[in-house]
Amino acid sequence: MIRLQDIAEMAGVSRTIVSNVINGNTKRVSQETIDKITAILKEQNYVPHMGSVMLSGHGSRIIGVVLGFHYAHGMQSLQDPFVGELVGTIQMETEEKGYYVMLIGGENIQNVVDIASKWNVEGLIILGYTEEQYRKLSRKLNKKMILIDAYPEGAYTFQNVGVDDYSGGYQIGEYLYSCGYEKALFVAETEQDSDYY
Repeated sequence: MIRLQDIAEMAGVSRTIVSNVINGNTKRVSQETIDKITAILKEQNYVPHMGSVMLSGHGSRIIGVVLGFHYAHGMQSLQDPFVGELVGTIQMETEEKGYYVMLIGGENIQNVVDIASKWNVEGLIILGYTEEQYRKLSRKLNKKMILIDAYPEGAYTFQNVGVDDYSGGYQIGEYLYSCGYEKALFVAETEQDSDYY
């Protein structure tokens, strides 16, 4: 297993500078040095020891992805194409930025509080929560949170990334029409089977 000292020697810098780059403390490090160290880290497949990262006081670099449901549309939540695509994209983007993803089952709010606290997650991305569930969680847990696809009755009082279903439907229709299709069949879930709250 490669050590920080080995990386420092390869880059021709001190161990402290390598540590600073890994932990995102780069105010006093030139872009050239950052790029050099980052390239060596990738080349050597360096993975920081999580215990050391957490003890360093620089945060865990863990982002919790909370799934508020075990099943969606009759299948396990991660089998659902939307959920799978979303989680996969979050995982790729966070790792590119030097963070890690932790999936957390969110049906039990106390479970989310316990796991997020024990692992000192830096923030939560939450899918499948109502505004009421979000409020219960935020009263128990002081972490940065963002909800995905939540639609409260009134004004938003939380950070939310919404999905524009109407625009998406219109774009699909336009695409099919441009391909020469003039008749379409639209199939939607019934109110009984809907995951809409």
